[in-house]
Amino acid sequence: MSREFSNYDLVVISVSQAIELIKNGECAKAAKILDHAVELADAIEDLTRKFFAFLQLARTYMMLDNKSKAEELLESIDSELKGRVSLEDEFYRLIIRAEKIKFGLVSQLKLKEELEDIRMRFEDLLRRSNNRIDILRHYLAFIILLWGPILMGIDIQRVERVLTRLTRDYHSLGADPQYGEIITLLAEGICSYGEI
Repeated sequence: MSREFSNYDLVVISVSQAIELIKNGECAKAAKILDHAVELADAIEDLTRKFFAFLQLARTYMMLDNKSKAEELLESIDSELKGRVSLEDEFYRLIIRAEKIKFGLVSQLKLKEELEDIRMRFEDLLRRSNNRIDILRHYLAFIILLWGPILMGIDIQRVERVLTRLTRDYHSLGADPQYGEIITLLAEGICSYGEI
């Protein structure tokens, strides 16, 4: 029984191939595969699958140090979300904004303001979604990987307050193998930031 691959499946396969090629130093071949994968992604009709296809492609273009193409892909999927107001759409927009920070696409002058706005919007989204697990997962990753390390050098007291509150609010997740390590990282973050 053979199964026909969807455009999304083909994008995922292409991204995997491109990553292997990049690791082997074959960047020109990787770029060619990614360029074709963008065409496949653009034809995806399901917005959720299209969003994640574009996100994977943008991240892989960053591995090629092609920041302009990564930004173009993020802007493209962001424009498709314009005017949409569901929780899902808000969630995707926050992911895009976080990726722009990760890719270095936000100016230093606006960085603190952007980080804080994303954090507050994530917290609002979590409240309205009743702590939906996929939103919580992205939020905690945002705090640990981007917000905390960047804000630490700007406003250490705010970082300590937020990490202390998150550790308190989500301490019950410590028993969950998927989140135990994250809660430990939050707690360690409080201790290490306090020593600076």
